[in-house]
Amino acid sequence: MFHKLKSNKNLKFVSIIIGVFIVILLAGLIVKNVLGDKAQIGDIISIEYSLYLENGSLMDTNVKSIADKYNIDTQHYDPLIFALGSGEIISGLDKALVNSKKGDNLHVVINPEDGYGIYDPSLIQNGIPRFVEVPLYSKIPKDKFAEIFSSEPVIGKEINNPNMPWGFSITKIEDDIITIKSIVEKDEKVQVQGYDYLVKEINNENITLYSLLNAGDKISLNSGYGAIYGVIVSMNETSFDIDTNHPLADKVLIFDVKVLDIKKNDVQISAEVK
Repeated sequence: MFHKLKSNKNLKFVSIIIGVFIVILLAGLIVKNVLGDKAQIGDIISIEYSLYLENGSLMDTNVKSIADKYNIDTQHYDPLIFALGSGEIISGLDKALVNSKKGDNLHVVINPEDGYGIYDPSLIQNGIPRFVEVPLYSKIPKDKFAEIFSSEPVIGKEINNPNMPWGFSITKIEDDIITIKSIVEKDEKVQVQGYDYLVKEINNENITLYSLLNAGDKISLNSGYGAIYGVIVSMNETSFDIDTNHPLADKVLIFDVKVLDIKKNDVQISAEVK
């Protein structure tokens, strides 16, 4: 009698376990049927896209046939791949792609606040000087010299590095330091970090360079947060003003997107798409 009762209890316990398992399984099936393979925060998503403004002009695309149609060359025709909700793309497009499925074609209209922001006049950097001073002489650690110039130091020898705007001559060799002098002439046109300058003055200590940038030119500025990109909006003989607002600030953006693939990501992203 005792054993029979025990068996019944075990059977009842097993039935409960099976019942719970079935409920969990059904819940999983319901979730899968509801969500299917829909993109969720953290998933790795691959898309083709074309970005237009309200006037119909094409601003960017990774679809070559679209680029050819509009006679532009964006030079990037691979799928755009990113983690949804990671902040790699603008928030408006992030939000639009949540719950999308592989093969979906989306037409998304994004207001400035969810795109590249509202235009901010305070982001105009005023009074950037056109004159820059650099030292005529430079000191190079001896153990770095061969790495920089692919040469052994000899007094009076002229040396060059293709990444530097002009050549140098070696003026002094000490135990740990090698002193080099810039070889450049007044009124010579040089290029420094990709920008054109004119050599205005040379004295015993410094070289004065004058920027040859013009209004409308794009430029990057170094800051504590990295490079800041902008466009010169005004200038005079001594300085220029740079607008660092994004070129698409204040613009309504229109995206045509095709979802190429969605992969579940093991790394969870806690931040919500807002």
